[in-house]
Amino acid sequence: MNEPNWKNRTLFHGDNLDFLRAMNSESVDLIATDPPFNKGRDFHATPDSLASGAKFQDRRSWEKDVHREWVDQIEDDHKPLMEAIESARHAHSDGMGAFMCFMAVRLLAMRRVLKVTGSIYLHCDPTASHYLKATMDAIFGWRGFRNEIVWRRTPFSGSSKSRAKQLPRDHDIVLFHVNGTRNTWNAPTEPYDEKYLRRFKWSDERGPYRKTLLKTYSQETFERLRNEDRLIPPIKPGAKYSYKQYLKESSGVRRIGDMWMDMNMLNPVA
Repeated sequence: MNEPNWKNRTLFHGDNLDFLRAMNSESVDLIATDPPFNKGRDFHATPDSLASGAKFQDRRSWEKDVHREWVDQIEDDHKPLMEAIESARHAHSDGMGAFMCFMAVRLLAMRRVLKVTGSIYLHCDPTASHYLKATMDAIFGWRGFRNEIVWRRTPFSGSSKSRAKQLPRDHDIVLFHVNGTRNTWNAPTEPYDEKYLRRFKWSDERGPYRKTLLKTYSQETFERLRNEDRLIPPIKPGAKYSYKQYLKESSGVRRIGDMWMDMNMLNPVA
């Protein structure tokens, strides 16, 4: 791995491809990228924002926006990646293929600067998430895929007319890939809430506990729990034993999964 040739907490303003190509290889620990979604629409900054007056055209053309250099690089060195791009062209449109080519050269540059212990998170929506997944699999390897995170960003989207013909679109996607088998991983967790803590409604001299069903166990485990006075006999004949699970033995945190449903909803100008 190389030392960064850029200062930490530096903001680069411009096309990220130029900056990525100037960075040393394997010098980045983590990438979080929020690229265009290829929505096929024009976007304008709100008048009261710092970017007032700025506009962005979120659509691409294979003839106008795809550089020959990009295609040559991918065709010569990354044939499976070119197949993923072509599949987007054939299954969707030339515009989607152009967007995949636009993304592919940048993701290739991101993989080069990412350490073998590094990870990348790409934010998108169902407009192109499935094509981006295939593109990232071709670049980072399908074994590098870790999660497709679903983020419920808003309770609904679209006009009432469009919602009458389909289910509301209310989520975005975050694709999580790693650049090797030795990626650094710090499992995200959060404290248990009051609802979980209320389950520990019994108490003895050892502290609060809850009754947990003993589903599968060895004879050794059964004897140990009995010797520790933690077994709770079944009330009905033939039912299973329970045991005392003490609060102090719980980690106090829960792992965060790949469904993010409890984030604040965003309004259109957030």
